Amino acid sequence: MEKRGYLDISFGWMFAIMAGVIILAFAFFMAQKFIGLKNNEIDTASSKELGTLLNPFEIGIESGSSNFIETPSRSRLDFECDDYGNFGSQSISTAHESLGKFSEQSDSVSFQNKYIFSEKEIEGKKFYLFIMPFDYPYKVADMIIITSEDDEFCFVDPPSEIKSDLRRLSQDNFKINPDCSSKAKRICFSSDRNCDVVVKYDQGYVVKDGEELYFDGNLIYGAVFSDKDYYECQIKRLMKRMEQLNTIYEKKAIFLNLRGCQNNMAPDLGTLGISVSTYSSSRSLSQMSMQVKELEVKNGNSGICGLW
Repeated sequence: MEKRGYLDISFGWMFAIMAGVIILAFAFFMAQKFIGLKNNEIDTASSKELGTLLNPFEIGIESGSSNFIETPSRSRLDFECDDYGNFGSQSISTAHESLGKFSEQSDSVSFQNKYIFSEKEIEGKKFYLFIMPFDYPYKVADMIIITSEDDEFCFVDPPSEIKSDLRRLSQDNFKINPDCSSKAKRICFSSDRNCDVVVKYDQGYVVKDGEELYFDGNLIYGAVFSDKDYYECQIKRLMKRMEQLNTIYEKKAIFLNLRGCQNNMAPDLGTLGISVSTYSSSRSLSQMSMQVKELEVKNGNSGICGLW
């Protein structure tokens, strides 16, 4: 009888322990699930806040100037581009580091009016941003270039206009050779040796990861700091916006001509509109460049009849 009682008690304790383990495991699982959901909510909110922060940044900072955003903890920013629809969209998602691990990437938040140029994924606690306008020939949009403080960039033999931009930006992670550390990513303008990015400045293209990214004007910064597929997508989005603006300016030119304010720009805008509507890749920029320059000259010589 005593043995049976002993066995009964042991079994009761064993059952209680097993039940307790199962309950604790379930509670731990649910807690992790809840924490994961909360982290996702926090990161999604952070993505929205980042997108919102860029609005006053675009308005309140002069083009060609630099600023920064600092996050409470180390963060991972993920940028996606979609060229579908009238204007395409810019998506941002974030993840934050906690106890040495990154949370799951948040749900992405999309914007139609932002054009961010960057690597598709960057990490850090402090992120530098600067704005360059995309005028082609009229103002199309502001490009926002984002880099992490973790990434230092060394510009080797840049031309005078690029050097002037870099000095004006005065960004801590941008250096001009020879004032560069050994860990810096080298962006070379006159050599192909030991370079992460090679800029063929006069030919209008950048060689990065063995691929060519074509640029015109300020698009050089987008090409230097972006992945190829992402860069091409953003240019397509800019072209979609440009197509809409070009139609408006062409109608404005026709209207002014009917009112006696002659600028003779409607035919040129019509030709540019065809080029924009048939745009396929950044290689097309070299064909459009001459049309853009001619329109810039005509608009500058039109006085009060200028369109922009």
